[in-house]
Amino acid sequence: MKYALVALILAGLGAQASALDLHGLKPDEVAVWAAPVEGGPPLASHRADEPVNPASTMKLLTGWAALNRLGPDYRWKTALLSAAPVEGGALKGDLYWLGGGDPRFDNGNLLSLLYSLRLRGIRQLDGRLLLDKRAFGKVGGADDFDDDAGRAFVVAPDTHLVNLKVAWLTFYRDGQSARVVLDPPLAGVEVRSELKPGGAEPCPDVRRFVSIVNNGRHVSVAGSLPQACDGQRAYVNVLEHDEFAGQDFAACRVASG
Repeated sequence: MKYALVALILAGLGAQASALDLHGLKPDEVAVWAAPVEGGPPLASHRADEPVNPASTMKLLTGWAALNRLGPDYRWKTALLSAAPVEGGALKGDLYWLGGGDPRFDNGNLLSLLYSLRLRGIRQLDGRLLLDKRAFGKVGGADDFDDDAGRAFVVAPDTHLVNLKVAWLTFYRDGQSARVVLDPPLAGVEVRSELKPGGAEPCPDVRRFVSIVNNGRHVSVAGSLPQACDGQRAYVNVLEHDEFAGQDFAACRVASG
């Protein structure tokens, strides 16, 4: 019965695409192919052999492959390792950051790692921070997504992906002034602001009132900021993976005391 219902809906899309509300898409911009998971002939097909952009439906394939390869109980592992001695609260050697490729590793996780160092009595690093990237060999990129450059969803995978490799611009209206702050404060990123105080209009999205120009190292912000935009945020994709991880590590160390 459920297959019949799905077939009826999708067949209607194929046969009567021009009569349906496709939310601005034309019938020749839609492709559909559906079949039972257990196998068997297709339930519906509409331009199924036409190459189209799969968009977010590719997440289904990624999720299916991950669940089959890794299993539902898999967890990424990230660790800080060193064989150096600790003297007077200082680690007298190099610290290795073993990255496992966790796609959701954020500053909260990084602060937890740094707290584990403090519990071991380490307050100072006298050696280098080295990124152990052996978990990944060859990974794909986002070179074919020029129209979406800078967006978080086109950031390439990496063993040391932190905060999706994005920093946040937080906007403030303090009295009669308007300003913006980069969070986390990355040493290699310069923020230039030409913000002016705006009016009393509502602020559903701060990006309606400000322009953001970002080349990965220099972020320029300009516009008129309404009072209602106080505290709102917008992300920027900055730096390369290794540099971002290193600078974010340093910023979190300062924040954690």
